[in-house]
Amino acid sequence: MTDAFDGDLLATGDLFEADIVCSPIDTDGICEQVHRAVIIHNQAVSVVLNFDQLYAASRQESQGDADAFPVEHDLLRAAFLFACSGLDAVVKQLIKDALPDVVDSDLGAHREFEKFTERRLKKIASIDSDNPRVQVLDARLFSKILTNQNPRGTLIEMLVRSLTDDSLQSRDQLLKVAAHFALTMQDVMANPDAVKDAFSARNQIVHEMDVLLAEGSTRRNRDYQTIKHWSESMLAIAAAFITGVDAKLQQERTEVAADEHPLEVEE
Repeated sequence: MTDAFDGDLLATGDLFEADIVCSPIDTDGICEQVHRAVIIHNQAVSVVLNFDQLYAASRQESQGDADAFPVEHDLLRAAFLFACSGLDAVVKQLIKDALPDVVDSDLGAHREFEKFTERRLKKIASIDSDNPRVQVLDARLFSKILTNQNPRGTLIEMLVRSLTDDSLQSRDQLLKVAAHFALTMQDVMANPDAVKDAFSARNQIVHEMDVLLAEGSTRRNRDYQTIKHWSESMLAIAAAFITGVDAKLQQERTEVAADEHPLEVEE
């Protein structure tokens, strides 16, 4: 991997702020259901840029001093991890605030909800010793839902909980959530393979402290341009989720308004 401290990166003191491309989302005109997700996204952008500026300032001050390398590497790691955390928080907030309404209004999202309900109401059981384990109706869960005052609401809560219980820190988990919003891979990810690589690096940093265990206590060198690209990608995915979900809700709002105020036809 390329050394993260290429001398070319010291061209300007505000390199990190100027070189990374991520911008806050304007809250004007967005649907209420995505408002809190936008706030989280914008805070994540701010934090990433703050670490970006700290990195650039440290590079300027150290002027390539090897003693500063570990600190500067950690600033890069922090920027990237906050981008990943921001993505996780944005998508989970969208699930909580917007998914129920999208399921109500979007046919594709409703079909995914139906599939979830079908899977959730089944369990694995053995009928008898001569019969292999098969899927049967979970009668206990079915009766619990059926006798609830709001069975559909209960199932929606179960769906939301199932999607938010785990950390959304993999490409496949994000695509699973996207499917429930009736969003495609192309809607939310420009480069799926790069996203997979980014989450692999994220797990190395979080779960292994980025240590190359085969080499003792040595930690991986993280290339600035790669970290920059990964951080931008995470925040771009978060923004794409917000944009895609907001578009579906805006469409629903437009259709409701049209139904409430049909055009009058002159006789």
